[in-house]
Amino acid sequence: MNILISRKSKAKLLFLMFVFCFLVFNASNTCAQFVQIESILVDACDGSVEGENEMLRFQVESAAVNVADIRVDGSSTSPIVYQTSKWPAVANSFLGWVVNPSTAYTAAVAKVATLNATITSSCGRLILANANTTGQGTIAAGKKGLIITSTDFSTTANSFTTLTDTLYVIFQKPGNTSGHFTNYGTAGLRSLRLHKISTGTNEDVTYDKALLINQLGLAGAQDGAGVRFTTAGIATYYNDGCQAPYISLNPNWTSPSSICQSSVPLNLNSLLSSNTTPGGSWSGNGVTGSFFNPAGLIGNISITYSVGNTLCATTATHSILVIASIIPTWVAPSVMCQTSPLLNLNSLLAPTATPGGSWSGNGVSGAGFNPIGLNGNINVSYTVGSPPCTATETHVIQVITKLIPNWVAPENICFMSAAFNLNSLLTDSSTTGGTWTGVGVNGSLFDTTGISGTVSLTYTIGTPPCSASETHSIEECNSSIWLPNIFTPNGDGINDFFFPVYKNIKNISLKIYNRWGIQLFEGSDKLAIWDGKSAGKHCPEGVYFYLVDYEQQGANKGNRQLHGSVSVFY
Repeated sequence: MNILISRKSKAKLLFLMFVFCFLVFNASNTCAQFVQIESILVDACDGSVEGENEMLRFQVESAAVNVADIRVDGSSTSPIVYQTSKWPAVANSFLGWVVNPSTAYTAAVAKVATLNATITSSCGRLILANANTTGQGTIAAGKKGLIITSTDFSTTANSFTTLTDTLYVIFQKPGNTSGHFTNYGTAGLRSLRLHKISTGTNEDVTYDKALLINQLGLAGAQDGAGVRFTTAGIATYYNDGCQAPYISLNPNWTSPSSICQSSVPLNLNSLLSSNTTPGGSWSGNGVTGSFFNPAGLIGNISITYSVGNTLCATTATHSILVIASIIPTWVAPSVMCQTSPLLNLNSLLAPTATPGGSWSGNGVSGAGFNPIGLNGNINVSYTVGSPPCTATETHVIQVITKLIPNWVAPENICFMSAAFNLNSLLTDSSTTGGTWTGVGVNGSLFDTTGISGTVSLTYTIGTPPCSASETHSIEECNSSIWLPNIFTPNGDGINDFFFPVYKNIKNISLKIYNRWGIQLFEGSDKLAIWDGKSAGKHCPEGVYFYLVDYEQQGANKGNRQLHGSVSVFY
């Protein structure tokens, strides 16, 4: 059963474990690691004597360790119960390490020499590090150790040919022939502990034998099955065949086909293969750390990944093709008729656009657009480049069956007034997106500054051979004002009021005076209407005088004054 633990809960658990170890076991240093177990070759090659050929790789931590101070303990149960001086296959006891002088030690020296002769790299070698009577069996901090379960192992069973590192070899005394671990089978945990006798410090790892894999990567039994462990002791399962449990330096990586100059910096580590040795270094133009920045580069750029130390580095070099920035800009025609001839879409590309791209959309064939049979807004796209360096721009080409340029001209316009939008004159059925022409026209605005008389304006939609236009004349407005010379305010509903009749005039005011110059009435704009009364009483019949102030519009725009007389009768 899998138990899912959230990242937050996991962090709390690890913290509590740390505190527990520090408080309870700090005195005996039980929670500290003295070595880190990196991998176990569980299912070794060499048939029936597999138990003589199994191996365990580890790395010494911050302080050197003496081989004689290491003991093997094991557990084959769940929950884990370690048995002292037992291997995970607890039928096998830990026999102790080979010492010098002994027949086994002599055999170990010879076999290490034989293995070293098979290593092809000048950087790879095995050093015998077993305890001996002179006290020399110490492995320095940071060095890697390799435990082999017997000096009777076969030098040809598990290959060391591609070793590029130094491994300090420790041999268990001969005697065990059956497996020290447990090969593939039904679910069951197997645990190994390396115990530091002088301090009581332990390094523990556990694997599930049901998760061991064959060389196809599937769960099953086959020589070469092994387990690798992270620094946190998490197991991963592998099968490299009949090879000793070391990791060969592998610099393999895969170059992207191409990249744009404008692309964001590329994380080169994302190009490493699954079996590539991590932690190497990158070099080449545009490389900073593990990132490649294509800005300012063009063409094939050589990039190298190196793993290993300076003297024994292994490298892989590939080219990354950097493509100049691509621009797909183009301008769509405003409208097209269904009857228009084939349109060469390449003629619509902007001067800065990258040529050689492809066009797509309804009615598109190659670089041609045929509107026959289409109607409405048609999406057309231009794409240039090739993945992962591509760019696309899409526009709408409006295909219509009939162009309608209808618009309604105003009766007249008072020139010198504010400019107005001619598009407001289009009818509901008109085709939009056209152009206006005529004196005083700027875009779709009509400005009458400096214009007088009659002006012809034209609205045109489309481009030849698919175009239509409509022209109207607009007359300048003329201001006019007239007042009667008699009215009869007798309440009969006929001619009961005196008021100016005007056109295209603003800010008008009316004042009425008697013959002695006394003002009897004053009104402005809509209230410039005299009912023949003064102070609420009818004025007597006779002649009265008016004074009209107003603002004239049009070319002769300005303030004006008109005066005269009117006769009142009842």
